[in-house]
Amino acid sequence: MTAIDPIIPKLLKIKQRDQEGRLTAIMGEMRDLERKLLELSKERANLDARDDGFARLSVENGYLRYLSHRQDLLTARITNLKEQAKTVQAELRKTVFSASALQ
Repeated sequence: MTAIDPIIPKLLKIKQRDQEGRLTAIMGEMRDLERKLLELSKERANLDARDDGFARLSVENGYLRYLSHRQDLLTARITNLKEQAKTVQAELRKTVFSASALQ
């Protein structure tokens, strides 16, 4: 068996840290988007609960459509981020396995 080049474990460690950083960034963005989605849901519920006719005017002026559109976009972005997180987690597992196989 040939000797392992000493740079390979260092490169795997760098790759692992990069993947962990990407995963952390993705999870943080998902939390932010989920918080925004919750705020939009609360705003929409408030809008529907008003008795002063503001909700009716808002619907006519398109504000409710705007809220619905924002909710749809946030939901789609969260779904996309979940898929990215799964991909990064799979890559991270491979990197960790490779690093452990070298030891």
